[in-house]
Amino acid sequence: MYSLSSKGSKAIAFLEGFKTHAYKDIAGLLTIGVGHLLTQRELNTGLLSTGADWNSGLSEEEVVNLLDKDLARFVSSVNNLVSVELTQNEFDAL
Repeated sequence: MYSLSSKGSKAIAFLEGFKTHAYKDIAGLLTIGVGHLLTQRELNTGLLSTGADWNSGLSEEEVVNLLDKDLARFVSSVNNLVSVELTQNEFDAL
């Protein structure tokens, strides 16, 4: 089983953007962190699925934790669907 490296995570954050406060994305939807679209539940409660309160902004650590949680399903999918050996860079790119 592979996992995303910190280099891969940093590349995603660089390309997507790293925001500690909520902002409207290009479609006008409220987003925070590294492209995390706030769910209706998160909008209603003010709490992210990680338990962090997004209303007053997030620490860098909270953004990284949210990104890790958001990426978990994609990491799992790549691990389940790819049956050849990969280098860490190849996995990160996928």
